Amino acid sequence: MKKQKIYILTTLLLYGSALFGFSEKTTTELTNAVKTEYLKEYPSIIVSNVIITDMSKEQPDDSRLVGMELQRQSLTKSSSTLIAILENGQKKTKRVFVRYEVEALLPMPKAKYNIQKDKIIAEDDVEYENVKFRYLTAKPLDKEELGNVIAKRFLPAGSYITTREAARESLIRKNNVLTAVMIDGGLEIDIEVTALEDGNENQTINVRTKNGKTVKAVVKSKNRVEIR
Repeated sequence: MKKQKIYILTTLLLYGSALFGFSEKTTTELTNAVKTEYLKEYPSIIVSNVIITDMSKEQPDDSRLVGMELQRQSLTKSSSTLIAILENGQKKTKRVFVRYEVEALLPMPKAKYNIQKDKIIAEDDVEYENVKFRYLTAKPLDKEELGNVIAKRFLPAGSYITTREAARESLIRKNNVLTAVMIDGGLEIDIEVTALEDGNENQTINVRTKNGKTVKAVVKSKNRVEIR
């Protein structure tokens, strides 16, 4: 199956003329556009420089920069290519391949000490270190997520923590004893059940009744599910 490419399309509202190729104005506009996309993806990133290299061999003309296409996957790397969209005085557009490189530091959360699997990762458990941005397989854990996520595996002291190593804490955990509501016509009957798997709000999980029967139930709150 052919892999579909996902593009970020940035529209630049520019006025005045910008030369086709690498005039100072065009370079500045592309630099700012690339920096903006990385800041959207990593709000805490510290970008010190963006280097733009024109890959076309065309001569400058009266075209101006009106937009940019950038593959979302490119944002996981410090250097990649993009397509600059330029428009001339006759409203005809051209697409020019551009190579860029981002020089930046990215604050990465690091375990202060060994963190056991399934432990809630709190603010006191991590410290942040500015790391030279090169390539990421997963986003670093955001500060706002601390206290609301658990370690998916054992994390040794000094290891960096990304969204691959952490997961949002489940509303219901396996083996929790819950109240299940059974709706029978106009009646609602409460029974006690045991969760057989983790689950979050509106997810369907398997639960076991006191008589050992396994049924499916929808998570409604931390201690309550609904059998339909």
